[in-house]
Parts: sequence; C-alpha cells; structure tokens
Amino acid sequence: MSNSFIEKCINGDASLDEIDDYIDEWHDSDSTDDLELHEFLGMSWEEYSLWAVKPSLLEEIVNERKRVLIKFSY
Repeated sequence: MSNSFIEKCINGDASLDEIDDYIDEWHDSDSTDDLELHEFLGMSWEEYSLWAVKPSLLEEIVNERKRVLIKFSY
C-alpha cells in the first residue's frame, strides 16, 4: 500500500481537507477490504476515536505525529 493519508499530510503530499476523498477511496476500493478505516487513514485506534468525536482534532493529530518524528530523528 502507498503512504497513508496521515503520512501524506506529514510529507505535504495531501491536505487535511482531503480526508473525505480518502474515506471515499476506502469505501470504493476492493483492495482495502482487509484494512479498517483507521488503518487505511494511518491512524491509531485512539487517534481515530478522537477524530471521530471531534474532527477538528485532525490537525493536532498530524502535528503530534510530526513532533514525534522530529524528536526521534535526532
């Protein structure tokens, strides 16, 4: 599978407002049958649960992932 939505956001290859397009892709694709939506999007279950309740947290989820990547890249 190619990079997930979250990974693409971190790399600047997708924007946060494209999440609905990725959800549509998951619904429409036969090749994603073995992936839960949160896995397809690249979220942990905890991240997905937070986002599902409060979609405005998506930016914070992506930013936190960026901070973790930067922290562990040193």
